[in-house]
Amino acid sequence: MNSVVSVAKEQVGADKQVTLSTGVRVHVHPVSARLLTECMARVKKPTVPTYFDEDRQREFPNPGDPSYVAALAERDSEQTSVAMDALIMFGVELVDGVPDDGWDKKLRLLEKLGHLDLGEYDLDEDLDRQFVYKKFVAVSAADMPILQQASGVVDEEDLAKAEESFPGDEEPDTDSGTEG
Repeated sequence: MNSVVSVAKEQVGADKQVTLSTGVRVHVHPVSARLLTECMARVKKPTVPTYFDEDRQREFPNPGDPSYVAALAERDSEQTSVAMDALIMFGVELVDGVPDDGWDKKLRLLEKLGHLDLGEYDLDEDLDRQFVYKKFVAVSAADMPILQQASGVVDEEDLAKAEESFPGDEEPDTDSGTEG
């Protein structure tokens, strides 16, 4: 079992310290469903395009339009990103604070190389700095089920599925003649 998931099962909701997969120690807190809903609602749904039916001489919705389908997929992705940001900002309390170990310089180098855009953040402002650290350094994708479960976004069954997706800690079975 993945150690992050096992820790989550034991500690989420108990306001105990959790060590994330990145090694960062945090307290995980539930995030209000209302906050998540409000944040996600800021990402607007695209307008359904229409087409003109010559036979009936009127406009009809065209939800199968490829550009509309792509816009819906982009919206879904953006809503997921917004929800993850809210979970990270409000659901993760750093035990040891934001370190001063050069993580920000590494992110700025990635930005300089064109691999990252930090333009919307002011790394000289404490709250922005904390959020950027949590978002880009402290919390990995493997840790998201912990935050989601603490806030009721995923249930035990979903957490178990996430657990199964992580590589196992077991030794490969060499008795059967195959490695796995």
